[in-house]
Amino acid sequence: MKRIILILISVIFLSPVFGQKDVLKGFWWVEIKHGEPHLYLNSEKDRNGWNYGSSFDLDMLDGYMTGKNVTFYLRSEAGVIEFTGDITGQSGNGTYEWTPNKSYISEMEKIGYDDFNDKEYLLFALKNFRIKTLKDIISLGYDNIPSDKLVAIVALSISPEYIRDIHKAGYDKIKIQQVISFKALGVDVKKIEDLRSIFGEEMSIENIISFTALGIDAEYAEKMKSTGLDLDPENLLSFKALGITPEYIENLRKAGIGEIDADDLTALKSQGVDIDFINECREMGLKDLDSGDLIKLKVFDLDKSYIDMIRHAGYNDASMEQILQFRIMDIDEEFIKKATQFNDGVLPDPERLIQLKAAKNKPSVYK
Repeated sequence: MKRIILILISVIFLSPVFGQKDVLKGFWWVEIKHGEPHLYLNSEKDRNGWNYGSSFDLDMLDGYMTGKNVTFYLRSEAGVIEFTGDITGQSGNGTYEWTPNKSYISEMEKIGYDDFNDKEYLLFALKNFRIKTLKDIISLGYDNIPSDKLVAIVALSISPEYIRDIHKAGYDKIKIQQVISFKALGVDVKKIEDLRSIFGEEMSIENIISFTALGIDAEYAEKMKSTGLDLDPENLLSFKALGITPEYIENLRKAGIGEIDADDLTALKSQGVDIDFINECREMGLKDLDSGDLIKLKVFDLDKSYIDMIRHAGYNDASMEQILQFRIMDIDEEFIKKATQFNDGVLPDPERLIQLKAAKNKPSVYK
């Protein structure tokens, strides 16, 4: 079945009775793209605007055909859009006029929606949103849906059937904003079953939204589980967001940094620790490093130039923890010289150097 793409661009120019939701007018044109007609609507130029796009089965457009001065219609419960103009085999253009159905608007107001503007009612017409559809959604436990949420429901074509399917899948307490998120992300029953195959009943609504937004599927989860790690949904979310792969995990294990769990991996990756950094640390003479050591080295930016300075100052046997403490306390070459002078010309041992740096009277000691 052929379809037509309808897009509204910018604000439509209005009849004087715009505020009364009477008649809206504008321009349209059509182009043939990839064998399908794409129909665009917009307003007169240089006005603040809004955008809208949707597709329709051609049989929904009453009277659509090629020719000169043709007239065709899009009829819906919310009103009728009348299109007039010329259509050839490849393009077309003309004007349109939308007349809202006042009884439809009145019924919406009785339900409690008296704040929709003309543009929103035009959206309802384009999406063929019926009063019965709204009542069916309300009957599923969604009383008092905020107006902006209802506009989202209409724009996304969320149907009562879609919501029922989500309820039947075990999420009958899902909130309307979460339903909107599901639909916007393309979550359906098949997607839910796919995600549940990873963790079973542990998949919360929030997990489903986050997994889908990040593109986590059963295939990705199985690859990560094949590493032998004990993973929960939050671990997978962190891994995906940080770009942790089985190859990254394998490289760290081969580097011999000891046992690493999911939390260690998240911390290591977030600090940018990789096999190249580990090799660089070893070239600096730092041996037997575990994940905690590597994270500290990254956090405090302990690099080769600093370690070379410490060793040149005479601390060849200082442990990594002591060098880290030096870095944290901002011990530099100048301070080491002053501390040596204060220590009767003898290089203080690492612990003594740290004590001197921490001393409350250090500003007056090294004048």
